[in-house]
Amino acid sequence: MRNDYSNKVYMNCSDCNTFLKLQICHSQAGYYLGFFCPYCGPYSRESEYFRSRVEAEIYLVDAQRGDEENQRLNEELDRMCKRIA
Repeated sequence: MRNDYSNKVYMNCSDCNTFLKLQICHSQAGYYLGFFCPYCGPYSRESEYFRSRVEAEIYLVDAQRGDEENQRLNEELDRMCKRIA
């Protein structure tokens, strides 16, 4: 199940520069993937709303896998570029 949430798994709060991780958040509208700053409060919503926490967890795991795959591919590309140079 590929989704478009894998492009941003980590970020810094633009107000206080605290490191933030993509996580499951909850509001009256339902569960969603987003960033929450412990100092500034809710930061952003990065997905649609999900009916259950389990559904949100599936998408969060998929986003994290996508981030790991992107890191692996970037490292491989760096190694290839060094060999060419």
